[in-house]
Amino acid sequence: MEKNKTLILLPTYNEESNITIIYDEIRRTRIPCDLLFIDGSSTDSTVQVIEDIQGKDQNVYLIKEPRKASLSTAYKLGLIYSRQNNYEKTIQFDSDGTHNPKDLESLISEDADFVSGIRIRKKLNQPSHRKALTLLARTLVNLTLGSEFKDPTSGISCMSKRFTHSVNLDALSQKGYFIQIQLKFYAIKNNLKYSELPIDFRSRLSGISKMNLSVIFDTLFELLKFGVNNRL
Repeated sequence: MEKNKTLILLPTYNEESNITIIYDEIRRTRIPCDLLFIDGSSTDSTVQVIEDIQGKDQNVYLIKEPRKASLSTAYKLGLIYSRQNNYEKTIQFDSDGTHNPKDLESLISEDADFVSGIRIRKKLNQPSHRKALTLLARTLVNLTLGSEFKDPTSGISCMSKRFTHSVNLDALSQKGYFIQIQLKFYAIKNNLKYSELPIDFRSRLSGISKMNLSVIFDTLFELLKFGVNNRL
């Protein structure tokens, strides 16, 4: 089966009730793209749902991690796959429904090596404590790295082949959500074309958020460790 030029990376862990909805929404955009699900050893029927979709769509792929790891690990696996298969565009996208597939076209068409989708605070569909956490994270990241990111922890982005083929995959963090910050930093630090676009951030469709204190502390620790030797 011939692959498309765009790859969407979709990490999953216990998202059985959301996968089909997100898949259908993406396909309704009619954007020619391949979908790569990276499953972190889900304990529900997430993998079965994905395999059922594969039965009707040959442009859907699946990586099964042997054990539950981190979001950073999942995206690193996705970037390796993208590089091996020479995709022109690679997109980070959540499987829980918080990212709107209607934003994909603008992300793909933007002329940049790294396009970050930024959540607009006045329209941010999040509980007040999550909004505060997002704002605090932005402040800490920018102070630590000397950056001016509007939304450094945003999880939706589009990367060019130039970016995915140049980033040092071995240097990427495998803890917490730090990879989201690290990839943006890499683009700026290496004078690649970086852009930020507003996106529609929605509420999770169903299920429980994977954000917890352990993830927060892992990400914070990685940020502080990285910031010792890396600033803009």
